[in-house]
Amino acid sequence: MGTIRTRLQSLWWSLIDCVSNWWQRLRDLPGRRKAAGAGAVAVLVGAVVAVAVLAGPDRSEPAPNPARMAVVTNGDLPANLWTGWTETPIAGPPAVAVTPAGASAVPEACVPGGQLQQQVQHLGVDGPLWAGTAFVNVALGARAETMIAANDGDINRAVDTWSAACGQARVNLGESTVDVQVKQLPVNASAYRLKAARVVAQTVTPTTPNAEAESSTLTAVGRSGGYVSYVTLTFPGPVNDDAIVTLDTLWRAQAAKLIAYQQTGEL
Repeated sequence: MGTIRTRLQSLWWSLIDCVSNWWQRLRDLPGRRKAAGAGAVAVLVGAVVAVAVLAGPDRSEPAPNPARMAVVTNGDLPANLWTGWTETPIAGPPAVAVTPAGASAVPEACVPGGQLQQQVQHLGVDGPLWAGTAFVNVALGARAETMIAANDGDINRAVDTWSAACGQARVNLGESTVDVQVKQLPVNASAYRLKAARVVAQTVTPTTPNAEAESSTLTAVGRSGGYVSYVTLTFPGPVNDDAIVTLDTLWRAQAAKLIAYQQTGEL
């Protein structure tokens, strides 16, 4: 049956044709009949204007986000390496970390939510096109996120600066103190068909008795053309081989899907 907008557009063109025919006939009418005919044409013109307003730009559905098609979901991941994860589309770019009230660090630049950490996080959330998926594995107590963002941020500079300055830091959170280690892991960008790539391991170890257990976050950042693929994995305990394999599985799939959509011209 077609949408309301489609039917209005059809009516628009019918009225246009009708007005055109009336003007053709009006030229051949005598004076009094011409005046009456002009009034009828005026009514038709008013109808055309009304239909034009009703059939204006279609705002009933937002334009599709091409980045959303290129972000990884469970269906893109190998079952033998990716089990027990539930997924949720992320509605919009997450906010970068902010420094908690009263927090301090030595070195000072390594406070949580500081500028160096934010510069890395901005790589994954800035840009006019963005999409992301969050994953949770209850059995492992782990959370992962994969995001793609259209920006021209300098991956190497942001990650290298953060890891060089904050390789080892002590953070005071008021009632507790933690040691934070930031370490780059070796990565070959070409193995993921990326122009640039960095992987960082961040481990938080409490120094306060009876505090929460040690936890770690792996962050992988890569560039393909005008897009950044940004993948994180947070889990309890220190970095281990299983965690690295899990991160690699998700990041490799995200890089491959992003590049595939770029090659077809859809991004």
